[in-house]
Amino acid sequence: MEVYVHLGGDLVVLTTEIVTILDARLLEKSEEIRCLIERAAKEGRLRGNGITAECKTLVITSSAIYPSTVSSVTLAKRIFHSLGRTRFSGAEAAKWPF
Repeated sequence: MEVYVHLGGDLVVLTTEIVTILDARLLEKSEEIRCLIERAAKEGRLRGNGITAECKTLVITSSAIYPSTVSSVTLAKRIFHSLGRTRFSGAEAAKWPF
């Protein structure tokens, strides 16, 4: 069964394609993340509206990077619940994939 997660707006991704979910504040602190985003944009792999002031999360998949206005914790909860789990904790989120 394929399970998709809604990232906000008109963006959805297949959960099995997600490599990692990052807090967008890392853009301010990490030169590596900024370079990753710039490279993805140059290669046409930055989806949605790009990085905006409203961006809270970066969802990195095997083929693209999706900026999202939904928090990383909320996205993790959506994925967790879509897999039929009823409870969510940070310790469980650290064991990705669920």
